[in-house]
Amino acid sequence: MNPVILLAVVVQSVVSRQSRVAGAIVGFVITTGVLLWGLSVYAEGNQIQFFAVPLSQGAFFLSCAVWFFIDARALRAARRTGDAALAARQPYLIDSCDVRTSRSGASDDRLQ
Repeated sequence: MNPVILLAVVVQSVVSRQSRVAGAIVGFVITTGVLLWGLSVYAEGNQIQFFAVPLSQGAFFLSCAVWFFIDARALRAARRTGDAALAARQPYLIDSCDVRTSRSGASDDRLQ
């Protein structure tokens, strides 16, 4: 196991405990980093092994694509949860300011 990837996953876990959205974004960064690292490994003519099983370049790209999909779903779920939590904390948001006037066009002092 690559110690840098292991450390990145631990960091993502800590960040996710603080903010699910931030954790999902860190997940995208980690997946992108793994993809770039894998590209350099395959460009040098080397191979990546996953639990002692060599991965072809196509299998590696497919697994990165699946991981990006998982990251996207995590981000979408985190944003929905965050939006719902925000709505629960602020149920009565004012959309616009309504100034009421009397029929003559003058401001109604009773409403102030």
